[in-house]
Amino acid sequence: VSNRVWFWFIRVLSLIAFVGVLVLSFYLFSTPHATLVHNFDTQLATGFNTSQVYANATASGWNPTLSGSPLTTAGAMVFVFFFLAAPISAYFAGEIKNTLRSMSVGVMGGTLVSWVIAAMGVAAFFVGFGYRFLSAYGFEALVNPTTAPSGAFSVNALVLAAVANPNTAFFIGLGFFLAVLGLVAAPILPASRILFAWSFDQLIPKNFASISDRTHTPIFSLGIICALTIIVAALDTYLSSVLGSFLATTLIVAIAFLPNGVTALVLPFKAPSVFQTAPLTVKRSIGRLPLITLTG
Repeated sequence: VSNRVWFWFIRVLSLIAFVGVLVLSFYLFSTPHATLVHNFDTQLATGFNTSQVYANATASGWNPTLSGSPLTTAGAMVFVFFFLAAPISAYFAGEIKNTLRSMSVGVMGGTLVSWVIAAMGVAAFFVGFGYRFLSAYGFEALVNPTTAPSGAFSVNALVLAAVANPNTAFFIGLGFFLAVLGLVAAPILPASRILFAWSFDQLIPKNFASISDRTHTPIFSLGIICALTIIVAALDTYLSSVLGSFLATTLIVAIAFLPNGVTALVLPFKAPSVFQTAPLTVKRSIGRLPLITLTG
């Protein structure tokens, strides 16, 4: 539609998702453990109670001392927040005047805020449900998800156990949905700008640098990125959960960022004339080693 509408769209998504996290965390921190267990046992979201969760997980090879499942998930959550917070915040900050200051604040601020949100969310679930239950629930969801009568080993059952009011639970679910939507939508803009820059530098066809007279955005580049996004989403949806997730995250992310890292690594040595025209911040070094090489 336009850049202005896009930025407001992202702001609204982020605000609703953030409020949803706060509301859920409040319920998890304030609801007694016994109440959460009772709510989980009496709901129909999963079709079984806590004792059946323990029994099914134990039959699949879980034991109470197993420390991998929830902690690994929590660590992955914090890592993903960190991984996405820095580049996405940097991109949006790069659209603002006084880029040097705004990008520094965006990278550091976005990363720290995301760490706080992730840590608070993980702590809230551990405080509310307890480590032992989350370990069994997460283990069963990962190793043998078909044992759930309704096929639903997901966070939804935990949210419904914590939030008795269906309207509030719906709002939190909406926040999760919008957060995922924003997660998908936000990187599309930087990706389209990369194609635009490559085209502007005559590395790829000039169509990628074409700008809409009405919206002042690279329509062709955006269209290509959206088409690729749909393909990746289809792979993630219709392939097995392990293979689909691998293709949609690890492999795609590696392809997207590896060229940037290699370029940063060799730029000062392979193209010193270009490197010397960069701003002073980019040309900083540690001893004789350029900082951009170390970063790459």
